[in-house]
Amino acid sequence: MGHPVATKRLITTKQAAERTGYTSDHISLLLRRKLVNGEKIGRDWLIDESSLTNYVKGKPKPGPKGR
Repeated sequence: MGHPVATKRLITTKQAAERTGYTSDHISLLLRRKLVNGEKIGRDWLIDESSLTNYVKGKPKPGPKGR
């Protein structure tokens, strides 16, 4: 028997923006800076959902910090 193949779940920049609260432009910037993984198909980006989730979990929230 072979090993199971991991598949990436790809989402659009619009879906990524809706899920994270970031703008589509900011999602595109993250992709261009290679801070999240994705693929450019024609002129559109598709984002690796797990890469985006990991990025969001690792980012500190803006604003004052509690003590």
